[in-house]
Amino acid sequence: IECNAQKITSLDFGENSDSSFYFILKITENEYWIGGERGILKRIDTLGNISNVYYPSGGHNILKMHKTGNTVFLFTGQGYIYKHHLNTSSWEVKRFKKLRNKSIYAAAILDNQVIYIGGGAQKVAVGKKTLPRGYIAITDTSISSLNVIWRRPTRFVWA
Repeated sequence: IECNAQKITSLDFGENSDSSFYFILKITENEYWIGGERGILKRIDTLGNISNVYYPSGGHNILKMHKTGNTVFLFTGQGYIYKHHLNTSSWEVKRFKKLRNKSIYAAAILDNQVIYIGGGAQKVAVGKKTLPRGYIAITDTSISSLNVIWRRPTRFVWA
């Protein structure tokens, strides 16, 4: 996103029950999604109107989001990946047991539909001191299976 601004206007002053926002994703020319703590997912348009995006949230922090074609992926804590089909407004949810107690802090979707994800201990997201327990894993846009290809208890992947 390129921004040349003379004036910045805050759209949210923390006057409601929402908590921290971690990621912003452009969905269309006029719509962005903002994801955050405890599974908060908001829609904001270019006029500054904010509304909720309803999805089968488990209350997990949304740490990364990606859009490929008509599909949006939400990457969260506890090994959950949410997949939203924009054209049908349907959701899929997948929890990978291999990533239990871990968060997904980085994700990249390649042209061949392979998804690389990386992250580590969930406690890191909330500022707790702990071993990072970093990992890198591969799945694809079907999110049907996951293969951990690298892990180090004392290293971490963050993007």
